Amino acid sequence: MSFAAGDGKKSEPSSSYSMQRLDEEQWGLVAWVQDSIKEGNLKNIIDSDIRGEISPKCLKEYVKLAERCLQNSPKHRPTMAEILFSLESVMAIQERFNNSLQSASRTLFGRMVNLFLFPSNQENSVQGDIKLSTNSNGNNMFPHMKEVPAHFPGQSPILKEFKFSDLKKATSSFSPDLVLGEGRFGKVFLGWVEENTLAPSKQGVGMAVAVKMHTQGAAEWLTEVNFLGRLDHPNIIRLLGYCRDEHEYLLVYEYMQHKSFDLFLFSDMAEPLSWVTRLLIMIGVARGLTYLHSKNIIHRDINPCNILLDEDFNAKIKDFELAKNAPKNREAHVSTRVIGTYGYAAPEYIATGRKAMDAQRPKGQQNLVEWATCVGSNVKEIMDPRLEGKYPRHAASEYVAIALRCVANDPKHRPSGEEVWGSLEVIDILYI
Repeated sequence: MSFAAGDGKKSEPSSSYSMQRLDEEQWGLVAWVQDSIKEGNLKNIIDSDIRGEISPKCLKEYVKLAERCLQNSPKHRPTMAEILFSLESVMAIQERFNNSLQSASRTLFGRMVNLFLFPSNQENSVQGDIKLSTNSNGNNMFPHMKEVPAHFPGQSPILKEFKFSDLKKATSSFSPDLVLGEGRFGKVFLGWVEENTLAPSKQGVGMAVAVKMHTQGAAEWLTEVNFLGRLDHPNIIRLLGYCRDEHEYLLVYEYMQHKSFDLFLFSDMAEPLSWVTRLLIMIGVARGLTYLHSKNIIHRDINPCNILLDEDFNAKIKDFELAKNAPKNREAHVSTRVIGTYGYAAPEYIATGRKAMDAQRPKGQQNLVEWATCVGSNVKEIMDPRLEGKYPRHAASEYVAIALRCVANDPKHRPSGEEVWGSLEVIDILYI
């Protein structure tokens, strides 16, 4: 509302729309703006001092966003991530209207966008610094982000902004033959780029990368960039760059040769993994979670589909579209909506009347938490029969004990990520 009824300073209201001049029925600002929008009286809600500076298209998009923010039903209102992205788009429209190359932070809409930048303690933010590379006009697409290196062989540049045409070339026009997988947020394609410059390369030449084409829109895409762009850990997938082209939102990651963990657990396409390899993977996941929790980050969707495996079966956690920051003061975390993968969530998180199910698991085991709890300490029944008993019994018993603590009904009785990691390392040392 920084364009309405004043200039944003309570002590200095606009000369045109000070509270003294508003009619009594206009004192309910929300209702007044809603009525003005409904009646098409847009000029009434814009500060007269800046009314002539705004392009008609820009004004239309801004009003549409304001109208969404004022929806009576909370579920119809946009998230802060959506607001930020929409304001970035509005800013771009205004800058084209101004025909200027001046920095976004110095334009009218650039100043307004700064009011909505994520502080470090908000839901879709994370501590640390990141900078995305600039667009063709030299303006940073996300001016609140600072530099962070993308880690891959060769010199470490800033997080790269890819052209859509380059990613199209790198993936052979997003060939169906190069689809690595498809999840809730879109398809992932195999692409090829030059190792040092990340320029597009011919298929089979250079360095393989994974290119995700988002289908869920800007909010989740931006959340992924905000989190992964700041994280640096061997058990967290590495984000190399991003692409935003009109309505296309893409991300470029390092390529994982063995794809996701679920293919080895629930598919006949791959050979069953040995006990040692599975333990290695779980140690990697626990190490990655410990790192995330040390940064006050809640992933909110840890499941086998979101655990990638490199050529040596080292685990890397992926898909941060649903991630958020945990409270720093250790107060209980309360979420207004249940998200993630049913069957892997904590009981108190899914206490909304909806069953936590995962149809990808074998029949009778779709709800992993309930199944593991009911089976209890019966090691033989819990262990994958494809292991054919080829695992150390004492180690398996210790492993099951950890698993049962992790699915305890009372959160106070569950171990921390660091405790899980340490316990798994002990099993590895003593029994392998």
